Amino acid sequence: MPKDSTIVFQGIADICVLHGRVSIYEYAVGAQWVRVYSPSSHPLVSIRAVARCEPQVDAQENNSRDIVELQELWKEHVSLDTAGVGSASIVAIRSVSCGLDSIGSVAPPYRNLFTPD
Repeated sequence: MPKDSTIVFQGIADICVLHGRVSIYEYAVGAQWVRVYSPSSHPLVSIRAVARCEPQVDAQENNSRDIVELQELWKEHVSLDTAGVGSASIVAIRSVSCGLDSIGSVAPPYRNLFTPD
């Protein structure tokens, strides 16, 4: 994500920053998985790439193995200099099925709460 760009989504997702800085409602997301709920009943969540003020904590210091593996994978295949990624952010997003997304089966008015119409 280039600096100051935004991704808006509806649904449920886990988000982790592999490089750079992003914020969700002014909360700085770091190198750990954060579950984000973005239902249609509320303003949709926006993920915003922000300028880096300080060095990001190394993902290997205190994080799960899958985050470290993702970070190592993109570092192996992408050179930050040649890709022009230096000031951009790289975000991992994984979809989540936690049961809440099927609320429409018991409460029909909320059928598309976490899925687009």
